[in-house]
Amino acid sequence: AIGKGEELTRKGKIQIKIEKNKRQFNYIIKELGLYIFKKTKSGITDFSMDTSFLSLSEKLFNMEKKINILKEDKKSEK
Repeated sequence: AIGKGEELTRKGKIQIKIEKNKRQFNYIIKELGLYIFKKTKSGITDFSMDTSFLSLSEKLFNMEKKINILKEDKKSEK
């Protein structure tokens, strides 16, 4: 019973980290969407050399990787 309790505690802590990262991910998506909206409103449609766009995109990719790693950690936790 103690072992099972410890396992659930570890999984719970990982789940909290997952949810925290998901909130941060959604915040960055919103920030990126607003940035794109403002730029397209002023006529800019090419973001291939836009450092702010690339920075936000990179943050999203990293957050997604981190969330997936945490999910795998949670699955393998025993």
